Parts: sequence; C-alpha cells; structure tokens
Amino acid sequence: MRKFKGSISREKRRSKNLTQIKLAKKIGKSPITVIRFEKETRIPDSNTLIKLAEIFNCKCEDFFE
Repeated sequence: MRKFKGSISREKRRSKNLTQIKLAKKIGKSPITVIRFEKETRIPDSNTLIKLAEIFNCKCEDFFE
C-alpha cells in the first residue's frame, strides 16, 4: 500500500511560494492541519487531496510513495 508523503506536499507548496497559512486558506483548512499533513500525523481526505492536486497542477497519486 502506498503512503501519503507530507514532504512531497511541503516541496510542492514551497515551489509555489505558498506559506502554510496561504495554502490552508486555499484548501479551507486551518494552518495546523497543513502542518499535520506535512509532518504526516494526519492525511488529507479525498476532497482535500483533490484540491491540493488542483493547486499544484499534479495528480493525487503524486503525493504518495
């Protein structure tokens, strides 16, 4: 089974010059939730994953290893 990789999300966020706060606003979550995604203590639900993929212009699968 593939695992969500928060480091991939963090790299994509940084490449778009987004802060955790700005990304949180774009996906309708709190900044602490974005932090938890990046630290892999929480994984995004399918709707949030789709929003992330749209923001970063990638596939949902790109966040998994």
